[in-house]
Amino acid sequence: MLTALLDFAGLLRRAGLPVSTGEVLDATAALDAAGVERAAVRAALRATLVKRAGDLATFDDLFELYWGAADPAAAIAPPSLGALMTAAGVDEARARALLAELQARAAGLGPLGRLATGAAAPELGPELRAAAARVGLERIESPLQAGAFSFRILDALGVREMEAALGALIGLMSPGASIGEAAALRELVGGQIGRLRQAVRRFVDDELRRQRPDHAQRLAEAALAEQPLARLTPREIEQLEAEVDRLARRLARRVRRRERRPRRGRLDLRRTLRTALGTSGVPFQVRFHRRPRRPPRLVVLCDISDSVRAVAGFFLHLVYALQKRWERIQTFAFVADVGELTELFARAEKGRAIELALGGAVVSPWTNSDYGRALDRFHARWAGRIGSRTTVLILGDARTNFQPPRAAVLGDLRRRAHRVLWLNPEPPAAWGWGDSAMAAYAPHCDRVLTVWNLASLRAAVEEIAG
Repeated sequence: MLTALLDFAGLLRRAGLPVSTGEVLDATAALDAAGVERAAVRAALRATLVKRAGDLATFDDLFELYWGAADPAAAIAPPSLGALMTAAGVDEARARALLAELQARAAGLGPLGRLATGAAAPELGPELRAAAARVGLERIESPLQAGAFSFRILDALGVREMEAALGALIGLMSPGASIGEAAALRELVGGQIGRLRQAVRRFVDDELRRQRPDHAQRLAEAALAEQPLARLTPREIEQLEAEVDRLARRLARRVRRRERRPRRGRLDLRRTLRTALGTSGVPFQVRFHRRPRRPPRLVVLCDISDSVRAVAGFFLHLVYALQKRWERIQTFAFVADVGELTELFARAEKGRAIELALGGAVVSPWTNSDYGRALDRFHARWAGRIGSRTTVLILGDARTNFQPPRAAVLGDLRRRAHRVLWLNPEPPAAWGWGDSAMAAYAPHCDRVLTVWNLASLRAAVEEIAG
């Protein structure tokens, strides 16, 4: 039982559940008290191995997968006598007699032969697992391999040979069985073998889930990560919110960790000499001036114009998450004018705050984009807040409707700031074409990063926090 429990705990860990050694010991004690009744075992393991409510559904699924019925033969329904009677045109007594004769002849073909004729084959489970071990099923890594492994297992079990042997046995039943009855028996056997193939495929699928319980989730996350932000559905946006929050939390944590490393400071001669009085004036302990350092400031400017309407909502999700995680942050939205989002995002719930921002609560999103004018107005009102410990983050496509870009204004902000970063949803090949002013702005940025899906956003976070 302990071996099975350790194996099950490993399955839970592979699925992302945090199961510690202490919790496994608790589960062992709980099982000793609960006994072997299935419901009691499930309750004991659920209480000791799951610590987050969000993991309960995963635990229930994996419990059924691991502790459920392991005999694949039990899932194969017996053959229908009604189909045999209809196909052969015989009564029930004759159908039972034909099937009993076939089962008697197939008794020497092992569990596969008995199962194919509708007889019980309880030893099929161990034989199936032994065949799976022979073909290396434990190495399966992808659903794309399930078909190949199923074929290998069936081949290792000798299904093709068994099928040919049963065909020969049905032929030997003549003249006791008519041509119609023999054909009906072949159809019955073919149906049973088809159900056996399905059972083996389910066995392989279950083994994949045991080996890679998080595979389906990872595939879904990968597909979502590669989906362009402009094509995300509202439901997919909801799925991305947790990931955006995680990225924002990681970015803020990494910057704070980097800032916690103290500088040595300037030599404090007075404190050094005072400390040296106890050692006859020998300055064994050198003292330094250390000024308390304030955490870094982040200023975020987010374009919410129609040209980026499809990704503006996603960018605002990122801005909202950053504001909740950063200690000193100011957030702004701009189109042709610029307005501050900080207070709105501080007081309103996320969905409502983003809805208000896109609805014109701080700046009208229905005017034509004018980056130069927006930068100029931001510089006039807030340039004094940009200092040597300020990072300026701009989110937008730099399409300014052929208005003057006023890149010099961004240049002045760069001279004041610690660094200027720009996240652009368009690829570099589009910069400088048409009304794109990215080529004019790029020289005044420390980094210009393309962000058009979640995968590229993750890469951008690594660049920013690195």
